Amino acid sequence: MKLATFMLDDPDNPPEHPPTMPLSGFVYFAQFALHDLSFDRTPLVIARCIPPENRVNHRSPFLDLDSVYGEGPEGSPQLYYLPKNRRGQLLPPGNERLLLDKTPGGELIDLPRTGAGRPVLGDLRNEENLILAQLHAVILRFHNRMMDLVDSGVATEPRLARLSTFEQARQLAVWHYQYVLIHDLLPQFVDNTIFDETIANYRSLSACPNNGCIPVEFALAAFRFGHSLVRNNYIIKPGSHPRESLSTLLNLNSMGNPPMLKLQDEWVIEWGRFFNIQPFGDRNMAHSLDTHIALALHSLPGPVPIDCASPPHTTRSLPAVTLLRGARSGLPSGQRVADALGAPRLTEADLVWQDPANPDLGEFLSRNNFLTETPLWYYILQEAAIKGNRQRLGPVGSRIVAETIVGLLAADPNSVLNRGTGWNPPSWSWKTPPVQINDMETLVQFALDLP
Repeated sequence: MKLATFMLDDPDNPPEHPPTMPLSGFVYFAQFALHDLSFDRTPLVIARCIPPENRVNHRSPFLDLDSVYGEGPEGSPQLYYLPKNRRGQLLPPGNERLLLDKTPGGELIDLPRTGAGRPVLGDLRNEENLILAQLHAVILRFHNRMMDLVDSGVATEPRLARLSTFEQARQLAVWHYQYVLIHDLLPQFVDNTIFDETIANYRSLSACPNNGCIPVEFALAAFRFGHSLVRNNYIIKPGSHPRESLSTLLNLNSMGNPPMLKLQDEWVIEWGRFFNIQPFGDRNMAHSLDTHIALALHSLPGPVPIDCASPPHTTRSLPAVTLLRGARSGLPSGQRVADALGAPRLTEADLVWQDPANPDLGEFLSRNNFLTETPLWYYILQEAAIKGNRQRLGPVGSRIVAETIVGLLAADPNSVLNRGTGWNPPSWSWKTPPVQINDMETLVQFALDLP
């Protein structure tokens, strides 16, 4: 709990960020991917009582978009629009009415909602913030547009010819998602040498193929590097309020105060601010990779119980929750993981390297033995600051992230890595000339039918 208080990024005195950070859209794409892979519902107050290997993962442990598709039209009919001639189309983002209620750029996409305004999702966590919610809606529309291409004969894949329109569209959407994750997201945050080695040796990797488990070092520490990349404010679109605070964006959902039960025009994201789609002058670059976490993440909208007292003590700090969950799940220290991976340990001098705002950090780390047994999540963020120049993960973080994601794809016989010689996005004539959907920019453009 105390360590979390040292992890504050002061919005009034922000540090200088590297000028070449990735765009912020990729931060929320990483959050979307984590939600697609892992969902541990174990309450924090009893996390130490249930070893990770005995917990249930409520997501499919593969990169198959089950957070979008659920169990398909038969198992999760609430997620689908089910007329006979369009069976398998996901509920249009914002329901049928909002499908026609678009801005001139065609970008008004809300989540599908009940009459009471509650979202209808395969994973309700994807309404946690405004940016993630609209990204989920982009993926819904991506599938539906892929169904249109399959129906019209534009999108063809001989290996899928015997499948229904829905099954073909779903598989093509999943393959594009996997391809973009490997070739667009990972290279921006993972050490280039480690990424190249991992891809070259993917056949020798396997992330628990027999039971499809997700390594806790990945789910509870390494792939939570995105917490550090979150900004204190964002440009959503031009207007009278050019920068919106993260606190506001975290509260814009059906659980907010007051609840937002329909996407309002003023909160429609202009995706060119988050991905390299159009030549906007002001874009949202990711925060630097280090141990400084945005102020709003230290004060979440809802308190989290942390013990069994009556009434329980609570925290609103996401860094505190992340560190506590790692400790109560028995995560090894950063030093032990570094040794197991054959990576060089951070020195004590590396661990106390800091900005002048935290002059007492070194003494605190020493007094609590955190210089020799550093919590893994904190260690990975500090390693990124020291070894990755605050732009990429260091050796430990890169190895865990790259080998887990590529290992899960290696364990999936139907992934983009295991389709004979592999699968690459084809060029289809959804534009003239034909264009590959091979990165997030093109995926968003295709999903929203943007120029």
